[in-house]
Order: sequence, then C-alpha cells, then structure tokens
Amino acid sequence: MEWLFGVDIAQLQGLEWTAPQWKVLAGVVCLAIAVLMLWKGRIGTIKRTPEMLLWGGVALLLGLMNAEPMLVSEVKTPTDGKTVVLVDSSASMSVESAGKSRFDRANQVVSKLQNKIGGQVDVWYFDGSLKQGQPSDTELGHQTDLLQGLKAIRDQYLGQELQGVILITDGIDRGVLKDVLSEVPPLPGPVSIVQMHEQTDIFDESVVSVEAGGFAFQRLTFSMKAHVRGEPNGSVQVELRKNNSSVSQQKVSLDEKGLGEVSFDVRPLEVGRFAWDVVIPVDARDVVPSNNYFPIVIKVVRDEVRVLQVCGSPSYDQKFLRLFLKEDPSVDLISFFILRTHDDLDSNWDSNELSLIAFPYEKLFTEELKTFDLVIFQNFNYQPFFGYQSEELLGNIADYVREGGSFVMVGGDRSFDMGDYGNTPIEEVLPVNLGTEDNVSFDPFVPVLTNAGEVHPLTKLAPTVQGNDAAWNQLPQMDGVNRIASLKSNAASLLDHPTAKDDAGKALSVLSVQEVDKGRVMALNFDSSWRWSYSEALEGEGNQAYLRFWKNALRWLIADPDDAQAVIQPSRENTLLGEEMTLSFRTRNTAYLPSSNQSLEVVIVKPDGEKESHSVITDENGLGQLTMTPTQQGVYQVRAVSGANIDVQTVFAVSSRIAELEDIQPNHSLMQQLVAQYKADGTEAVWMSEYDEIQPIVYNKAERTIVQRTITPLAFAPIWFLVLIPAVMGAVLIRRRHGGR
Repeated sequence: MEWLFGVDIAQLQGLEWTAPQWKVLAGVVCLAIAVLMLWKGRIGTIKRTPEMLLWGGVALLLGLMNAEPMLVSEVKTPTDGKTVVLVDSSASMSVESAGKSRFDRANQVVSKLQNKIGGQVDVWYFDGSLKQGQPSDTELGHQTDLLQGLKAIRDQYLGQELQGVILITDGIDRGVLKDVLSEVPPLPGPVSIVQMHEQTDIFDESVVSVEAGGFAFQRLTFSMKAHVRGEPNGSVQVELRKNNSSVSQQKVSLDEKGLGEVSFDVRPLEVGRFAWDVVIPVDARDVVPSNNYFPIVIKVVRDEVRVLQVCGSPSYDQKFLRLFLKEDPSVDLISFFILRTHDDLDSNWDSNELSLIAFPYEKLFTEELKTFDLVIFQNFNYQPFFGYQSEELLGNIADYVREGGSFVMVGGDRSFDMGDYGNTPIEEVLPVNLGTEDNVSFDPFVPVLTNAGEVHPLTKLAPTVQGNDAAWNQLPQMDGVNRIASLKSNAASLLDHPTAKDDAGKALSVLSVQEVDKGRVMALNFDSSWRWSYSEALEGEGNQAYLRFWKNALRWLIADPDDAQAVIQPSRENTLLGEEMTLSFRTRNTAYLPSSNQSLEVVIVKPDGEKESHSVITDENGLGQLTMTPTQQGVYQVRAVSGANIDVQTVFAVSSRIAELEDIQPNHSLMQQLVAQYKADGTEAVWMSEYDEIQPIVYNKAERTIVQRTITPLAFAPIWFLVLIPAVMGAVLIRRRHGGR
C-alpha cells in the first residue's frame, strides 16, 4: 500500500488540507462550469446520466487534488538520554593560571565530557542570562547569577528526563544564591558540579571601590576613601593622582581577610569637574592588573561665593555695596573699612585706646587670598597700610587674578591714579592704563552704553536692546569720574563718558572689563552707582537697576562653569565600561537666553589619546545631545567649540570596575553547600575539582524517544491517477457511443 500513497500506512497519523481557501473556491467554480458545459446539449436522461456521473467523479477528484491534501506520518525512534552542561561565562572566569584562564580550562573539561558521555550533550553558557554558543574571552559577562542559570535550565527542559546536569563554575556568585539556597530549583536529572580553581594561591591586589560623594565644595577639604584588597595581613601602597601627577601616597595595612582602607584629604580650589585616580602599583604576580586602577571624577561646586571687600573710608557707595553683598545668602562677605594706618600705629596711643580695627593685610594677601572668589578694592589706597610691602602684596593679588581669581576696582579719591596704582602689579591686570595727567573729572554725567555694553551680560538691565538702552538712559547722573590714560587693547569698555576723552583721544571708559589668563577684572571709574538704587526708590520703583547691575557683575566675575554661555553636562561623572553615556550641551547668548540652532564642533579625547569628532546643533531651547558608549577605561575629555565665543570643556571617568573581579577567590564552600542542598531535596549530586578525574553522575537509563514527523504531499500520489484515468476514459467512451464529441 505504501506505493499507492507515498507513505507507510502504519505510520500514518492524519490528513491535512493545505491549499488556501481562495484556491479551493476557484477550483470548485471552474469545475462546476466545466461540468455544466458538458451537460449542455445532451439529449435523454437515460443516455447522459452514466456519463455525467463519471464526469462528476472526475471533477470531485480534481477538486480534492486542488485542495492540496497532505499525509502526516510519525516515526518514533528510541535514543540515548540528553546531558546538559552549564558553563560559567562571567568575568571571574577570565582569571589566568599558568597561561590559561579558568574559562579556557572549563572548555577543555567540556570537550572531555562530550567525548566521554553517551547521547546528546547540550552546552549552555551563563552569566546573568542563559545562552548557547561559546563566547570569546572578551565577551565574558560582568556578573554571575547561579540561581537564575539553574532556573533557566529547569524551564528549558521542563517535562524531560535528563541523564544529568553538569555545572562548571568557579563558584563566585553575585546573585542571591547564598541567601536562598533552600530555593534552588529542582532539576530533571542528577547534578554534578565541577569547580574551577587554581592549584596554588593567586595574588591579586585591587582598588575595590572609592567613596567620595557626589560632589565637593570649593576650598573645603573632603575625603576620598579607597577600599583595597590584597594579601591577608599584608600591606599595599596606594597612590592618589591628578592629571597623571602624584598627589599623595600611603601604605595601607590589610587585615586577616586582606581588606583595608585609606583616606586622602583633598582641598579643591576651583569649581568644575576634575579627575583623580586611585592607583596600586601593579605587581608582576598580579593576575588581574586591571582592578589596580580606579578613576573618579568629582564635581566641585561653590558652597558660597566668598568676597573680600576692602574700603578706604565709609561712604554711601561702600554702605550700599556692603548691604547688597551681605543680604545675598549665596555670598560669604568679609569686609574691612575704617582701618588703622601706619600713622595710627606709629602714634603714642596704646592698642586698647584705639577704636579702629587692625587690618590683617599680610595674612589676607598671602595665606587667605586664594580662599576668595572675588576681591573688591573700593576707593582704597594701599600705601597708608602696607606701602613698604606693596610690591609683594599687590603682586600676590595680580597672581591670584591670573590663576583664576576675580578683582574689582571701584572709583573714588583713593582709587586708580589717585590711589597711586600706576606702575604697580595691580595696573598690570586692570583693563585700563593709568598715568594720566588729569586724575579726576567732577562733571556730572550719565554713562552711555557702548556697542559691547549692549550685548554684554554684565550691563543687561533689560532683556531687549531697546529696553536696555532705555534703562541706562533714565538712570541719574554720576557725581564724577576717575580719569584713565587709555583702555587696554584686550579690554572691553561697557560704559563710556558721554563727552570726556582719555589721553588717547578716545571716549573715556567708565566701566571696563578684561579677562586676564584664567581670571576676570572689572574697573568701575566712579563711586556713585549707589544713586541707581536711591533714585529708583524715591520713584517707588525699587532698586532693580542697582541690584541687576551688581548681580550681573558678580555672576560674570566669578565665571561659574554652570552659568557660562556654553555648558557640557555628562549624564554621569563616573560610568562603567560599555554603558551608554549621554552628553548634553546647553548654549545661551550674551543675554543668557537660549541660543537655538547653535552649531558646536565636539571633540572627544579618549584615555589613549584617540580623538573623535562630532557635530551637535542645539534646538529651540538651546539644548543638544550626543550619545556614546565608552570603550576604554580612564578619563575622557570633551571639548565643544563654536566660533570665537564658545570653547568649553569637561571630563568624565570610565571604569572597568566589575563586581566579579573585586574578589576572585573561588568559592568552594558555596558549591559544596549547593550539593548538600540538592541531596537534602532528594536529588543525586556530587562536587569535584577540575583536577580530579571527572566522573559526573549520568543516568544512562534516561532514554529518549525522538519523534520524526513527515508530511507527504498526496496531490500526485499514484492512487489518484489509478482512479482518475479510468473515470475519464469511461466518460469519453460513453459520450462518443451516444454521438457526443
């Protein structure tokens, strides 16, 4: 019968019709039309009935063939049982001994098992998830989750009986197995554990972690606490570096578990993001040198803006500025005025008979100077106080500015040339040249905005150009001005005198600014800005012009990185190798409004010096983003440039810190506890070392039946033609005998 249907009838399981519905319907319609055409014109019911019965049978057979019948047969074949091998492919398996990693040795064990065990051997690899296909050494996962790996095998072979389950691992688990051993899943076969480990003690020193908090405050000392690991009861040398330069080194004693910690005190003087490295020198015996290095980036912020205000005498100008600074909660103000001079000290009066306070100028302008964000000389003449040390102390102030400090000189009868600052280190950093023959002008005037002043954030009293011009034009007159010789070439004048000229014949600058190396300087050549507050108060309009001016000045002078025209914000200061990073870019114009459609050329410098170039265009909110995935451990530098106005930088740190590599000692105890738990649950289990003769528990009786399902097309089976051909021939003969064609 097999030759009639094309399949052994004994193995036949069923019949399936596989043609689409439209094909079946189309076939039925065509066959019906054909039968009607044959019926047409035939005379006599008795004569045509046998013929039409045969044609109807032919049509039925063709319709069935058109429906594409399929015969389904199944062959059941007994075979040996299946064995499952579960191989740990986490990072700790990369530890090497005698030139071979644990993972390489594990694969050698797998090869031996495949040759030794009968039947099918399924090999699975796991770290945090289960997968087939051997990963490379560079593809090893970052963590081990033994419990999830065992559960995945249970689910994969649910309802089957296995010859055995063989787990090959070093026993280092970063999941919760050790806490929930009683919850290990039952497996469909005996359990054998092959422990990967080294025959001798392995040497590994590592920086396990570094605690530094999310940020630090400028000028305030904070601690970096590093947790380290090494030989039990030994010691390790730990070094703190910044910009590849050593900051501090300490020798750390380790306890009986090989653990220790060390704290480094750091006092950052600048705001921004800065990178440090905690490093342990790599010993030649160290099996995992990558964990000897821990880069970390700390964001340094201002706790408060620390301002030093030094005044030559009490005045309305001094009073208003001191009040403004004192009432600002973000400002820590140190103010000196009504001070003792050398003449007071040289008098015959005792110190307790003098009401004037002593001026600690030596400490202020040596030890304490770098603790201030801003120094203001307001109508202050230095000579009566420290004339004989002026070169040194004024030089310290000039150096402080060049290194990133801010300095303001406010006019008066003790300032600029009237304070004898010409040819001093202070003149070197001022935006104006001194030495004019005419030191002062007493003519009242209303300052005039320059072209630079119309767009500079310092002189923005209103959001629009027209509103800003109107705001400055309606302010009251100033009482007079300190004259200057000229404006320096690299300085900008923001306010000019409406009529007066300097010695160079140009409009006399009365407010000028300049960036000196890393610092910023402002020169205000008059001492009556307090009138901007007083006159507005009389008109019931508050003191907004005065407050806005000095707030703008304070913000511009301290050059807060997060308040700059362009800012780069990494999604994390510290990230792990392979984790996606987002770099956010924010741009603003000189009025501190979002700068849309701003094109930025971004360069990312990797730890090895390789550079990547990108282009970022900001949206209508002045924001742009760049997504990247770091591929190297270390500090990444990011720089964004646009024309001559924007040049901003930041850093972030990438670590290859993997929990797996914090402690790489194989966990024999956990694996033996796992075997004991399976035995307690009634499952046969055994533990063995990779150096033992590998004899896993295998049930040879766990035979399987493989079902091979075969689908055979029936449309062209011989049986169709054995029936179809005689039917057609019979219908034709009857038709011709009765005169048909």
